[in-house]
Amino acid sequence: MEPFNFEETNMSGALWFAEGFTSYYTNLILCRAGIISSEKYVEGISSTFNYVWNSPARQFFNPIEMSYQAPFVDAATSVDPVNRENTFISYYSYGSILGLALDLSLREEKLNLDDFMKLVWKQYGKTEKPYVIENLQQVLAEYAGSDFASTFFNKYIYKSEMPDYSSLLNSVGVTLKQNSEVPYFGAAVSWTVMVMVKFNLILK
Repeated sequence: MEPFNFEETNMSGALWFAEGFTSYYTNLILCRAGIISSEKYVEGISSTFNYVWNSPARQFFNPIEMSYQAPFVDAATSVDPVNRENTFISYYSYGSILGLALDLSLREEKLNLDDFMKLVWKQYGKTEKPYVIENLQQVLAEYAGSDFASTFFNKYIYKSEMPDYSSLLNSVGVTLKQNSEVPYFGAAVSWTVMVMVKFNLILK
């Protein structure tokens, strides 16, 4: 990742990629290896998806800004009043769901996330060359085209829009269903009650 200056605080805006995309592969690898079933894998996606989709935090911060909060959610402490349940989404989960979206979007172009990750490794991991967010966009542009890369980064990384998961998941035989009649209490709050809608992913 970024070169570190051990005399100053080091913050990275790329943890959604470095931590989140690797989290996306956690259960995917187990499913590919036959250790967990497809149904179990989809069930795991459902939990992460609901957490990210229902969080009000996307109104305030994009994935880069979520990554910047790492020191305060991982180890450091702050005396300032916070409301992290409603203003922060784990970059592990956020990045995992974005990894899913990018993988499925690439597959629609007859490409895949595996080969993109290999290209990042070849250019930055294997050579031990630090990378920043702009480098990731450049590699994606090299792999999938500049228009594809610009759309993905401008909508989902530099902003906090959500991809069309219904269409993307349907392309691999998974249906995204919303039951608007059953409220889902998906937030941890102290005084304010929030009612959200739970989504279910169903393997066809």
